[in-house]
Amino acid sequence: MSMSHSPQTEGTAEEDATVDDIDAPTREELAGAIEDLTARVEGLSTLAHNQREELAAKNERIEDLEREVEELRDETKRLDARTDLLSLVGDSSKMTGKQRSKHLILHLQAEAEKKRKNGKPAKVSVNRDQAERALQHPDVDRTAIYKDMERAERLVGNTTVLRYANDTASENQLKLNLEAGKLPARFTRRE
Repeated sequence: MSMSHSPQTEGTAEEDATVDDIDAPTREELAGAIEDLTARVEGLSTLAHNQREELAAKNERIEDLEREVEELRDETKRLDARTDLLSLVGDSSKMTGKQRSKHLILHLQAEAEKKRKNGKPAKVSVNRDQAERALQHPDVDRTAIYKDMERAERLVGNTTVLRYANDTASENQLKLNLEAGKLPARFTRRE
């Protein structure tokens, strides 16, 4: 029987020896490990904070660039409209009545869009003298301008958007109201 007890004692002694051989960390070592981990967490937190700030700055820059692109698009539209108007003006005395009418429509549209951009209602009008100036004083009879204004209304075909007011109570005017609708595509500026 003593032999049977001996192996159990030896096993327990080996287990005890193994547990005793393990070096348990001291309080100082644990405190140092905790300080190291804390420093690493703080470093990662600072890095994450810096990355968030960098991302926010880049997002702000993207927004600035998007605004700049939109402003450039608006400027391009404005220049396209000016080019359209200048190409129509070319030699206004050689324009047909229909060309003069289209030019008046484009002129009114450009003026209405300027008002809209400035936060005002997109409504404008021209009288005969203003229409003549917009057409660069074509060498046509005075009544031809009135006919051009009337024709412009007919070409658009929507008197809520473009109307020639020729009543005796007020001065004859060609009135554009983009608040009431859009001009037909064939008479609008390039987008």
